Amino acid sequence: MSRWKAAGIHLSASMLVFLVLLTIVMQLWYPGILFRIDGGWSGLSLVLAVHLVAGPLLTLIVFKSGKPGL
Repeated sequence: MSRWKAAGIHLSASMLVFLVLLTIVMQLWYPGILFRIDGGWSGLSLVLAVHLVAGPLLTLIVFKSGKPGL
């Protein structure tokens, strides 16, 4: 597997986890206007930056094809 494919898989999995988290936060924990009042977008933008940008980027940099183990 190439490092680009590994980073793509990581990005896809991260997007899925982020969307599940977004759904839980917006529908169960802070429904309606409460999400905007409590500043939900500022917290989720930090999660978005770390989880969807830094994670796959680090995978792209560090991944080595043919390595015997994780």
